Amino acid sequence: MKFHTGETYRVVDDWAPKPLLLAASITWPNEAWQWWHKYDDSSSKKFATMGQAPFPPACSLLLDSMATIDVSEMVPDAFPDLTFHAGGMHMLPPGGFLEDHLDAEIHPLNGWSRTLNAILFVEGDGNLRIANTLIEPKPGRLVVFATKDCIHGVNETTTTRKTLATYWWANRNENGEQKSNFSP
Repeated sequence: MKFHTGETYRVVDDWAPKPLLLAASITWPNEAWQWWHKYDDSSSKKFATMGQAPFPPACSLLLDSMATIDVSEMVPDAFPDLTFHAGGMHMLPPGGFLEDHLDAEIHPLNGWSRTLNAILFVEGDGNLRIANTLIEPKPGRLVVFATKDCIHGVNETTTTRKTLATYWWANRNENGEQKSNFSP
């Protein structure tokens, strides 16, 4: 995947093989899975894994593949967080949403600076909003975007939305927030 200078996001359709997406979808854990962290407040209604949960094999394979994306043309010193802190598996139930926000800038465990997000749509609806652009979810669609000053969110879902997320960081000494900011 090639990025161009100044590009803040990139959308790639059919990034993942359909059989692997199907395997991820049908082995996806339900809402009662013990590894989900549930968010349910005025700014979000979603489920997310926290750290290296025991991902289903197809999800694990897709996440590992996402971590190999060469983003060096976009951010030369970026590297993926293979512990998937705040990344990994995300699920929005029907009626789920994520208000516009800026992501946490500083990794709370080691002080790294967040640089990029990669989101892979597995199934479901709920448009991703990035920088006043609506990106329709479609199985196999990969979205990679720079996080610095990038306000983004997810429209309310009518079906269960399943996505995988990998985040890139840089080993920089910068000041910033360790939590997402929902009032940018």
